[in-house]
Formats: sequence, structure tokens, C-alpha cells
Amino acid sequence: MYIQRPWTVSHFDPRGATTLDYIKKHAFGLHPTADVEYDIKIGLRFEASEMDKQAVIQKFRITLNDHYKLTSSICNLTYMCKGGVVPTLAFNQKTVSISFAQDDSPLNIMRIAWICYHSLNETYIRAHNINLAGWSEAKIMTKMKVHYCNRSSLEKPKSPCVWQVISNEINHSRCRIMERNKVTHHTKLSLKLPAGAQEGRRKQRRANKSIFYVKKRDDNNYSEVGNHAHERRNAFITLTYIYFL
Repeated sequence: MYIQRPWTVSHFDPRGATTLDYIKKHAFGLHPTADVEYDIKIGLRFEASEMDKQAVIQKFRITLNDHYKLTSSICNLTYMCKGGVVPTLAFNQKTVSISFAQDDSPLNIMRIAWICYHSLNETYIRAHNINLAGWSEAKIMTKMKVHYCNRSSLEKPKSPCVWQVISNEINHSRCRIMERNKVTHHTKLSLKLPAGAQEGRRKQRRANKSIFYVKKRDDNNYSEVGNHAHERRNAFITLTYIYFL
């Protein structure tokens, strides 16, 4: 049995560098005073919070690259190395983005859409009843031996800092994958129709994670792309087998 360290849901700033002002505002259990002891406690908490945030980010980046490696092998996402003659399986964020930049065929777009959107949510929910962000949050906090101490006492529900920083990392990684093709084919892939592209279509109330929207360089409008049922079935079986061993 081990003792878990208590964190508040605002233990660090998930949207930027954690500052002293942020810590003072969200310091749970510490009441502002003019005492030197208070300043020392705030200073120590400030240093620990930013270090904890960087530890969460590093642990999740490993998890995310492991996810890219697994999902790429499931749907056979490949890329061509410089000077290579045989395609190589993608295995991390960089190689997934290279694959998309090199190949914007309908099948490869479907693979990228599944890896970057569907597998992170629908596949994980089928396997674990929770998406990748929530699953990673629980796993990382268990490894770091921490727990939220004030989640149930909040007047208004608030997204915890670990979940927020993981979600930010997923979004940033997805953007970096999509940006690499700007020097090649300029194909755009989105889970939702961008603003201004919804004319003549029924307004979306929520994103359907089984439908994606694609716009190539010479296209005037976005077109819908569905997921590949065979890849979804294989992904579900593989993820369930690996993570429940």
C-alpha cells in the first residue's frame, strides 16, 4: 500500500506556464497572510506544480507515441524514408505526419482520420468505457501516486488540470500532423465542418466521430468521409487484447 499525494484540480496551469499568481489564486488550503511562512509554502508549491506538469506531459507523450505505433500497425499506415525503396510502418507522431504529407489517397485519409480522431475516442470507449484522455489521466496519476483532493467540494464542475493538459497535447499533436502537408498537397481533414463551410447543410449539434470532412486543394467544398468498418473491428479487438492482458 502506498500514500497518494493530494492535488487540487488546478494543481498547475494547463494552458500555459504556471505562475506564482496562478498558484496564489488556486492554492487549496492556504490562506493569504503576510507571514514569511506563507510565501515559502507558495514558492515551494509553485516549483513543484510546474515540475509535475512537465512530468505529466512527458509521460503522456510516450503514451501517445505508443498509441500512434499501435494504430499505425493495425491499419497499415506507412511512409517512405528518404532514399528508401520500401514503405516503412509509421511509429510516432512525426512518421504519421510524413505519411499524410506523402499520400492523400482516400484510403490513407481514412487511416489518418481513424488514428487522429476515431481511435482516440470511440475505440477506447469501446475497450475501456473511457477515451484516451481519461484513460491516460488515470494511468499517469496512478503512476505518480497522486489524487484530486477537492474535486467533490467544488461549487461548479471544473475540468481537472491533468485531463486538460492531456487534451491540449492531443490537439497540438493532431495539428502538427495536419500542418506538414502544407508543403505538399494541402489536403484538409476535420472532424467538424469549419465555420463558413456549413451553408446548405444542417447545423451540427455535436461532432460525429465516425464522419470526417475532407477538402483537397482543387475542391470547392468539403466532402464527407466515413470510417472503415474492418479497421474499427480489428482495432477494437487489438486494443482490448493488449490493454487487458
